Amino acid sequence: MTTPTTEAATALLGTHCATCDRTFYPARDLCPTCWADDLPAASLPTTGTIATWTVVRMGKRFPTPYALAYADFDGDVRVLGRVANWEEGRPLRPGSTITTHATVEDTDDGPRTVDHSFTVDLDALED
Repeated sequence: MTTPTTEAATALLGTHCATCDRTFYPARDLCPTCWADDLPAASLPTTGTIATWTVVRMGKRFPTPYALAYADFDGDVRVLGRVANWEEGRPLRPGSTITTHATVEDTDDGPRTVDHSFTVDLDALED
């Protein structure tokens, strides 16, 4: 598990299909669009834009309540992640910039993102 509020921004590692020019996260071995199987690693930008968000009030993985957001990244990639620095009573806004924080491990197939979360500039939400 990452400690996103104290770690530097880290790119999420996905894959890119050169045949149909699509990027995927999480990484895939096979392109679901054109079925190409040569998908080299690709880093997503460390910032994205909130598309939508919700508050989770029940669960066991993280202390509740916590916020989940879908964020859009360049390359037509949408990723779901926990907003680690969200605070109760502070609504997020679609269109706000998020920053990614990831734990990357080396595997036999190369580096892979094994955990990720987002942070948002809470002061920017005050406007």
